[in-house]
Amino acid sequence: MAARREKPGFYLALTFLELLVVIAIVVVLLALGAAGAHNARAESARAHCLANLRGIASASLAYSMEDSRGFLLPIHPTADHNRVYDDGFFDFGGGSGTKAMWDGTRVGPDSQREAHTRPLNRWVGITGAQDSDYAVFRCSADNGFNPPLLYEGWDMWEDRFRDESAFGLVGTSYWGNACKVAFGPDGETGPMVSISPWLRPATRVPDTSRTVLYMEMPVGFNLSYLRFEGGVRMAFQGVAGWHAGDPPRFNLAFCDASAATVGLRGGWLPGAGEGEHVLRPGTVRFDCYPDPPIPDPPVQRVPRH
Repeated sequence: MAARREKPGFYLALTFLELLVVIAIVVVLLALGAAGAHNARAESARAHCLANLRGIASASLAYSMEDSRGFLLPIHPTADHNRVYDDGFFDFGGGSGTKAMWDGTRVGPDSQREAHTRPLNRWVGITGAQDSDYAVFRCSADNGFNPPLLYEGWDMWEDRFRDESAFGLVGTSYWGNACKVAFGPDGETGPMVSISPWLRPATRVPDTSRTVLYMEMPVGFNLSYLRFEGGVRMAFQGVAGWHAGDPPRFNLAFCDASAATVGLRGGWLPGAGEGEHVLRPGTVRFDCYPDPPIPDPPVQRVPRH
């Protein structure tokens, strides 16, 4: 019987086709693996950030129990009773920040807000002066933030800091809920008042499980105070934060020391009009109504270096 002769070209082609299939499978697996690793890193950063926020909020509860006024959001001694230098957004705790920020008037040695002066640091157990000591104030996903165009020319923002981390700039990745507004007739600037936990005893904060105490810093740059048609309105602009999602997701700590990742869509905030600023995007709230707004104390200038 004659031997059967195979065609080598057929097997060469089949082998080449199989090789292409194997390569395609490997590429898909690598892509899936890379996506999985990215998602795992993102989830780890989100969880670590939430743990930081819980720690800071818990320290604030302890602070309020010993503070003579029962304030939940620590007030920096330089800012206390001084609306020129008060802030509340970042100087409650954390590192020193960069000397160059805002020309040194709010951060750095000339601001008198260096790390050793920030009141919450003692309550989170910080005793050293290294950046690593302030890790609880730093979100690992903090890669800076780009304020919306609305803030161009704003005296609290300098474009050269666009790609710097919030921690590097002001010593913390987290903004305190120190929302203040200026009431006045027909949208004109009036006396500055706090509608938030700022300057407010813990006993006067309603709905503590929903009222925001701390937030990742991009949230603060989402809240816009706008005048139009003889009045004022508040808008949440929907600018993305450090923890991706649709709608944009942000890590928040609440006045009961809990923390959660919350989706917040952009848009006008219902009820945020002239005379009353009810800031309640989604399921959370930044205001403390019906507790009355609290006026900023009269100006008392603080000696400067």
